[in-house]
Amino acid sequence: MIDVTEIEISGEARNRFPGVSVLACRVDVGTCDNVDAPDWSTAKIKWHGWVKADLLLHPAVAPFAAFLRTLGLNPSRQPPSFANFILRAFAKPDATIPTIHSIVDHVNHVAVESLNSLGVFDAAAVVGNLTLDISRAGELFDPIGGTGPEAVKGGELILRDAEKILSLFSVRDSVHQAITPLTRQVFLLGCVVPGIAASDVVDAVTSAAMRLKSFKQTVVADKPTKSTGASAWFGRYGGMFIPETLSPALSEVIEAYERIVPGPEFQSRYQKLLASFVGRETPLTLATNLSELLNIKTYLKREDLAHTGAHKINNAIGQALLAQQMGKQRIVAETGAGQHGVATAAACAFLRIECTIYMGKRDMERQHLNVLRMRLMGARVVAVDSGSQTLKDAVNEAIRDWVSNPDTTYYLLGSALGPHPYPTMVRDFQAVIGRETMAQFAAEENGAMPDALVACVGGGSNAIGMFHPFIEHPSVQFFGVEAAGSGIESQRHSVRLDPATDSRLGVFQGCRSYVLQDQHGQISETHSLAPGLDYPMVGPEHAWLRETGRAQYLSATDSEAIEALEVLSRCEGIIPALESAHAIAGAFKVAKRLPASAKMVINVSGRGDKDLAVIATIINSLQS
Repeated sequence: MIDVTEIEISGEARNRFPGVSVLACRVDVGTCDNVDAPDWSTAKIKWHGWVKADLLLHPAVAPFAAFLRTLGLNPSRQPPSFANFILRAFAKPDATIPTIHSIVDHVNHVAVESLNSLGVFDAAAVVGNLTLDISRAGELFDPIGGTGPEAVKGGELILRDAEKILSLFSVRDSVHQAITPLTRQVFLLGCVVPGIAASDVVDAVTSAAMRLKSFKQTVVADKPTKSTGASAWFGRYGGMFIPETLSPALSEVIEAYERIVPGPEFQSRYQKLLASFVGRETPLTLATNLSELLNIKTYLKREDLAHTGAHKINNAIGQALLAQQMGKQRIVAETGAGQHGVATAAACAFLRIECTIYMGKRDMERQHLNVLRMRLMGARVVAVDSGSQTLKDAVNEAIRDWVSNPDTTYYLLGSALGPHPYPTMVRDFQAVIGRETMAQFAAEENGAMPDALVACVGGGSNAIGMFHPFIEHPSVQFFGVEAAGSGIESQRHSVRLDPATDSRLGVFQGCRSYVLQDQHGQISETHSLAPGLDYPMVGPEHAWLRETGRAQYLSATDSEAIEALEVLSRCEGIIPALESAHAIAGAFKVAKRLPASAKMVINVSGRGDKDLAVIATIINSLQS
C-alpha cells in the first residue's frame, strides 16, 4: 500500500494561506539509473501549439496560478511548475524535453499527465519531519542553480525540515533535496491549493509512487521469483480476498497452475489445440477503407475468426485442459455476452468434461442465440435472476457452486479478474493475441512496432492479452475503451477508469481494483448495450497500467458503438461484436491523437452474429 499523508503545517502558515497543504509519501526506489525515459508522445500531441495565456486559464492550471498571485508572484513570469514544464517541453516547434534524472523525469510525467504540482526530494537529505511554514527574516536558503546560501525575506511560504529550508514553496528548491545517482529513497510531494481537490493530488502522488516502486522491481530483481504472494498483486491491485471455505480450492488451483501449465507436456498439448481446435493464428487484416476514414493506417487483429467467434476460446481451452490434468470431472463458469460460455461449452465438449454455465437472466434474453449454442454442445445453462441479472450476479452463483463442490469441480473464470491466480492465468492464456500481433505486424511493416493498440475493456481479458507482450516496448501506446452506455452523466454506464464516475478502489469478487459503487460502498447498477462490458469492476492489471501511465483508457457510448459497428460492417465487410464495436468507436478518438504517419492495431475481439437481434431492434427503432 502507498501511505500518502499530509505533512505538518504551522498555525501561522495555515492562517495566512487557508486551504493550502502538502501531501507526501516515502518511496524506496532502489537504483533507477537504467530506467527508460518516459513516453512523452501523447503529451507532445496534446500540448503542441499552446500559448502561456491559454494554458494559465486551463481549469487544472488556473487554481495554481491564482495561488501564486497570493504569494505576490506573477504566474505569467513564473508559471506553476508543471505548466512551465509543458511550455518548455511541448509548446514550441523547437521545444525540447528537459531531462534531469529518471526519478524526476517520471514524476514530471505524472505531473503533466494528471496536471498536478508534484515534487520529489532525496529522503536522505531530510532531517526530522517536514513542515509547511512561514520563513523568518534572515534565514538562509541554498537554492539549486544559485551561488551558495542566501538570506530569505520573512513571511515567505516555505517547506523546511528540522535544520534547513528545503523549498520556497512552488518557486525554488534547495541543493539539499536534489536527486542524484546515489538516491535510494525519496519523498514524493503533491501541493493542494484552493480549487484543487485533495483526492486528485492523492491519486497523482500515488500514481507517481507506484511508478517509482515498479522501477525498483524491474531493475533490482535479477531473476523471477517462483510463486504466489508477490505475483498476486499488480501494484496495489489484485490479491486474494476470499472466504475461508474457498481457500483450499484456490490453493489447489494455484499449485496446479504453477506446476502443470509451464510443463512441456501441457504446453505441447495446448499449442496443438490452439492450432487444430481454436484455429490459430488468427489473421492481422489491413483495413484499407477504415484507414482512409481514420487517416491512420489501421490493422484489425481478427479474434472474431477464432473458433466460437471470439478470443474467449484461448483461455477456455487452456483452463479446461488444466482442469482435466487436475482430475476434475466438472467445470462451472459464468458468462455475460455468452462468448465465454460458448467457448467453455466447446472446450468441455471436446475434452468430455461436464459443464455448467451461469448466466444472468437479462443477458440470456439478449443473447439467446449463444444460450442455444451452449445447450447444443451439452452445457447446462442456469439462469440467474438475482440482483441486476447480469454478469456480476452470474459470477456470484458460479463461485457458490464451486465452494459447494470443490473436490470435483473447477471454476473456469473468463476474464482477467477475481482472486489470484485468475488475473495472471487468464492474461497468460490470452497473451497469444499480442504475441501474434507483434510478429504479424513486423512481417507487414518491415520489422516495425505498431504505434498504438486499441481494445475494448470490460473485465479486460482481450485487452490485456493484446497489451501484455508489448509492455516492455514503451513506444507502443495502449488504449482501452470502456462502455459509456447512455453517457457518463446519465449514471447508466460501465466506466471504471474515469475520475468523473463513481468508481473507487474497492474489493469485489475476490480482488481489489476500481469498482462502481455508491457512497456507502454498495455496488452500483451498470449498463452497456454490450453484455460483455456490463460489469462494475475493471481487471486489476488494467488499474495498474492506468496508474503507472502505461495505458490510457477512453470510453464509447452505446450510440457511438452502434455507429462504429455500422461503419466497419459497410466499409470492410466485417460485423464486429458489440463489445468490439466499442474498440472501433474508441479508435476514431485515438486516431485524432496520433500523427498521420502512425500505425494502429484494433483488436476485433468477437464477431457480431450473437448481437444481430439486438442490433436489428435498435436500427429499426432509429429508422421508425
